[in-house]
Amino acid sequence: MKKDFETILKSLLLQGPNRGDRSRTEADVRLLLNRGVDSFAALVATADNPRVSSRMRSVACRVLGQTNHTPAVPALLTLLGNGSPLLSWEAAKALVTILPSANKASRQLKHTLVSGRGSHNRAGAAYVLGLLGTKSALPPLIHLLQTSLTPEVRSHAAEALGNIGEPSATEPLIPALRDRSSRVRLAAIYALGEAGDETAIAPLKRLVGSRGAGSGRSNLIGREANQAIKRIRRRQI
Repeated sequence: MKKDFETILKSLLLQGPNRGDRSRTEADVRLLLNRGVDSFAALVATADNPRVSSRMRSVACRVLGQTNHTPAVPALLTLLGNGSPLLSWEAAKALVTILPSANKASRQLKHTLVSGRGSHNRAGAAYVLGLLGTKSALPPLIHLLQTSLTPEVRSHAAEALGNIGEPSATEPLIPALRDRSSRVRLAAIYALGEAGDETAIAPLKRLVGSRGAGSGRSNLIGREANQAIKRIRRRQI
């Protein structure tokens, strides 16, 4: 069993798309094996153990995602809802990989979206729900976009709405183009381009019109708005 687990871990070294990814995976595998993690059960226990260092737990989360280990979903969902910024992010990325081949656990994800311990937990839930395309998450995502006091949460909510790509999200996204956070404005621009509703073209054009003035961030917003308009128009053809 131990030998089979080592073989599975070492096979990950062949999957990295570039040298940097493979080097990181090699370091992860070496760390786990040197610390005596010799089975998937031990790997899940490592991710779930608050007495283990954050580094080890984040490595365990990352490898669970890479190996698509579906029994890890409950532990990863708990980390997503309650973990530190580092751990909740690694859990979120692992869940995006694992959940399409498992129960999507949308009820617990939506609970974290609304009631996660910190803003990073709620933002992570938005990230996962958006990439999974969970349309039933539209109402709570819209609510967060409109009410959250944290730009991190509002921007991830807007991005998730874009990844879901539902035109009905256009109306609540348009006011986010005037958000005080440029990060939220950029996410709303992206989302409107993905939603593909032509009613967003006029407000996006106003951002393109301001391209020449202001800071580099203003120029970026103008360029992104122009690209969003092009995506919307392509969908209308």
